Amino acid sequence: MTGVERRSGDVRVLNEARESALGLTVMRLRGDLQGSLLRFGAQLDASRIGSAGATGQIALQPTNGRLLPSPDSALAGRITASIPRLQSIASLAGPRITLEGSAGIDLSVGGTLANPMLSGEANGRNLALALYDQGVRLHDGNAQIHLDNNIVDIRQLVFRGGPGTLRASGRIPLDDSSPDLSATIVADHLQLLANPSGQMTVSGQASAANVNRQLQIGGKFTVDRARFRLPEKSAPTLDDDVVIIRGKERVAASGKREQAVP
Repeated sequence: MTGVERRSGDVRVLNEARESALGLTVMRLRGDLQGSLLRFGAQLDASRIGSAGATGQIALQPTNGRLLPSPDSALAGRITASIPRLQSIASLAGPRITLEGSAGIDLSVGGTLANPMLSGEANGRNLALALYDQGVRLHDGNAQIHLDNNIVDIRQLVFRGGPGTLRASGRIPLDDSSPDLSATIVADHLQLLANPSGQMTVSGQASAANVNRQLQIGGKFTVDRARFRLPEKSAPTLDDDVVIIRGKERVAASGKREQAVP
């Protein structure tokens, strides 16, 4: 048995010239060799990001008289994660982004090391996203995503923006084993921009599909309502060293006119 375990210390993330600690309480990785199987386990707990864990095994292959993992080694395992406060993670990206809500992941892993296959569930509740520089503010979001052999099935993905909604659904493969891809985004009076300098509400639908191994994207959106405030600035002026010559007249940037010199 071999392993690595945290006894003390923390991990700090540098963000916009300041550091943020993850608040590590548990960080553990261990591996056990049992015959031709390498069993492993990992656990991570941090006050800022939540908890994550993984367990599984890898079938070792004989290579030059030794048992080693190879691309064809069978893989089996499980990955779980619980993030109770997404806001703590989003704060690592800086003050321009806010992400709220909670998320959970429960995945099983199969296949081989070269071609792992994922199945399971990923869910998000009470989601909210704000991009302050762009004026995007979405709230009351929920996500329910199912994975089956590397195919992502978006069963529910909905956000509210102002009085309207944004919905997405579809099936998206994670690799080239399945050429099927279909996704749809529907906006119904969605307030896409909401800040003092600009507001915009849109409605419409867009879709994407893989047809004969070619990605085809189409859609149509209309602006239901929009209002933008233009900055109050005077007309631009030329620098003092700029001179315009019109025929026989020489005009300086100050407006002074005189006879042009040939």
